[in-house]
Amino acid sequence: MQTIGYFMIGSPNETVDTIRDTIELAKGLKLDYAQFAIAMPFPGTKLSEYYEKDIPWKSFVYAGNQVVPVFESDNLSRDDIQYWASRAYKEFYVRPSYVFQRLCRVRSIGDVRVLANGMSMLAENVRNKEGYNVSVWVVGKL
Repeated sequence: MQTIGYFMIGSPNETVDTIRDTIELAKGLKLDYAQFAIAMPFPGTKLSEYYEKDIPWKSFVYAGNQVVPVFESDNLSRDDIQYWASRAYKEFYVRPSYVFQRLCRVRSIGDVRVLANGMSMLAENVRNKEGYNVSVWVVGKL
């Protein structure tokens, strides 16, 4: 059985320290995969009410390849949130213990393909400067 952890970054009152705690928690859980989503205040939600005046929805595209924060908090700018979302992925997936764990689970050519696809997408994410790539994680290809 494979495990996936979903984590949110950029919630109200979040700080760099709480984001670091989230990343450390994800790494300590020995998950097979992790996803770090940027908090999005979709219309009609409490979070939307909280940020109602600050949301530039015209620039928001969720269905695309990039997710860029549409709001900022007192503690984190949009650039900060974007940086930490990308860094969370890098810290989780680019660790010797994680790579070793994944290599030990290779049982078929399909596993090799999934691993290679994930590594390729991660490399793309590392190079990406505009936002983090929501398609990086190979969960849908398992």
